[in-house]
Amino acid sequence: MLIAIALILVLPRKQVITPLLLAVFTIPVGQVVVLGSLHFTVLRILILAGLVRRASSRAKFPGGFNPVDRVVVLWTASALVVLSLQWMDTQALIHNFGDFLDALGGYFVVRFLIADGEAIPRTIKALAVVCVIQGTCMINEQISRLNVFGYLGGMPLSVTIRDGKIRSEGVMGCIYAGVFAGVLIPLFLWLWTQGKSRWVACAGIAGATAMVITSNASTSWMALGGSIVGLAFWPLRKQMRLVRWGLALTLVALHLVMHGPVWSLIARVDLTGSSSSEHRSYLVDATIRHFSDWWLLGYKYYNL
Repeated sequence: MLIAIALILVLPRKQVITPLLLAVFTIPVGQVVVLGSLHFTVLRILILAGLVRRASSRAKFPGGFNPVDRVVVLWTASALVVLSLQWMDTQALIHNFGDFLDALGGYFVVRFLIADGEAIPRTIKALAVVCVIQGTCMINEQISRLNVFGYLGGMPLSVTIRDGKIRSEGVMGCIYAGVFAGVLIPLFLWLWTQGKSRWVACAGIAGATAMVITSNASTSWMALGGSIVGLAFWPLRKQMRLVRWGLALTLVALHLVMHGPVWSLIARVDLTGSSSSEHRSYLVDATIRHFSDWWLLGYKYYNL
């Protein structure tokens, strides 16, 4: 972490994204520095270092403050306000401020560091390295039944087993790791088309595929499937309005002819033989049926 902070502060701006991503995605999130009632995870400390670097630079955000920036600011601010109103507690407020810093601060740090088109291949290469590291370690979990990141502290050495299948976690957890890898594969395919970086792209694809497979989670496979479907729709990118209406009408038609609600189809999705599909279908059903309980400020006891 200290090495990453030093690199964030001294490297040229265009190179800082590499040590930042490598540190964020290889250090367990459970690594925490506690100061009184304040908890600073490694992620939060790295974000603060990035914000210090941003404050010391006169460079502006590329393209100015755009509509996406406004949406992120409004989303994070509304989440802070809503959660604070829900709990009305000092400790909860401190926790919510930490989450606010992680979300908004992390967004602006990455927004600042990816300054132009040249930074995009560099960022994808760094993510490819992350996938190689995580994929290798997650394969090792299947073989040794030990998560090597547990030796760093902040997470257990033991592996997670569901229905007799090991769900490799790496440093991110099985669901997050698998989804992270699944949505990155299209970026690695794009990097492969650039010619000069094909070996990095191939390594990234191999590492990401290993992460999806070893996570043994339907969500991971669906993230990968969604990425492939997204690529397949590329030739229809100018007709997406028609595609969206077609999907909406198809769901309405299914809802009318099915014996149960259309969202009950979620219960049938089990790509690994160890998914909690029925529970997810129940959650969606409860969310829709109890809309009046949460529509304004949400519902803080969501785990009940």
